[in-house]
Amino acid sequence: MSSGNFQFGLNNWGPDYADPMTYLAMWVTGNSNNMGNYFNPTYNALIASCTDGELCTKIAERWSALKKAEIMIMEDAAISPVYQKCNANLIKSNVKGVAFHAVAINKIYKSTTK
Repeated sequence: MSSGNFQFGLNNWGPDYADPMTYLAMWVTGNSNNMGNYFNPTYNALIASCTDGELCTKIAERWSALKKAEIMIMEDAAISPVYQKCNANLIKSNVKGVAFHAVAINKIYKSTTK
């Protein structure tokens, strides 16, 4: 995939921080994760304005722009999501204090007791 010699590729990505940019920044031209070499100057500018431009401190406007970016990437068919990872946990009733997080390390046992 890195060489660009493919018709279709299967890859995965999981969020490492709680913001849509963990996914959306991947499709900016020149990003090392942009294996399909997606190129859209309008998309690049929109993401730049949300990263360190005029929208980076305007929460509601930034969120709206990120939604537009998501629609753009899907309409351009730069990616085709086929599944979403999930976890099932079976925890004995006397085990307490397991911390669950939606991103990065999804279980933390630091405060766990039995």
